[in-house]
Amino acid sequence: MKDNINEIIKNIIEFMWKEYGVIIVFSNEKLIEKSQLAFYKSMIIEKREKLDIIKVNLNNINSYKKDSGINETKLFVLLHEISHFLLLKAKYKQQEIYADLIAYFIIQELIFKENFINIISNILELIDFENFSKIDESISKDLKDISRLFIYKFRKFLKINK
Repeated sequence: MKDNINEIIKNIIEFMWKEYGVIIVFSNEKLIEKSQLAFYKSMIIEKREKLDIIKVNLNNINSYKKDSGINETKLFVLLHEISHFLLLKAKYKQQEIYADLIAYFIIQELIFKENFINIISNILELIDFENFSKIDESISKDLKDISRLFIYKFRKFLKINK
């Protein structure tokens, strides 16, 4: 069975909006950093109202991945930025490697096992596997728990809304 990555992305966007109020935007707008694929920003507007935005830059992804793996890259980049949001919610230290590991754990749960290796091979250059082993075991367990909670809520959302 083949995973429909675009459908997964669509469901994640809907879930993040309905569950957390996070706005996710895929755009071709130029970002300040030319090599930046996406960013997560949390800001306070009108006194206490908080606005969380994840912006994924399609221009940069398309130029970064000229051939295959564009959808896989979009999924990983989106999950990486969502991971920053999850780290913030968990009051955990923001580190790129932590966000990578959470995104990796989430993909591991979202994707059919037979497609997992193919998908990961399309995004190898985005993941710092070498430094995964340097993460303290207790921190790695915490990050796995954060990803499991996300997956649990996401699957529950899909059962209710689909």
